[in-house]
Amino acid sequence: MQKLTASLSEEYRMLATLLIDRLVFTPPFLLFTLFYRQLLTNSNMSEKYKAVMKVIMSALWTNWKVWTALVAFNITYVPLEFRSIFGNVFALAWNTYLSLIT
Repeated sequence: MQKLTASLSEEYRMLATLLIDRLVFTPPFLLFTLFYRQLLTNSNMSEKYKAVMKVIMSALWTNWKVWTALVAFNITYVPLEFRSIFGNVFALAWNTYLSLIT
């Protein structure tokens, strides 16, 4: 991702990184996460598909609302060596939320 944003100024680099993360990486990763959770249930594939499709849009909107501010803060203010820890702390709460809605 840094190659994509290398020629931009610092403010635009942060914004481009944020937009790429939120719009390109988030939807497929969230879909994969929700589907993977359904694979662990005792249901057939059509029920798994229906369960994922039932919650994907609300989960995606909630993800964009909650994680966009956290990712922006993480990119802007958190030192590189602590970014993973910062994200993992909030990921615990996020995964709890995903477990509750599925």
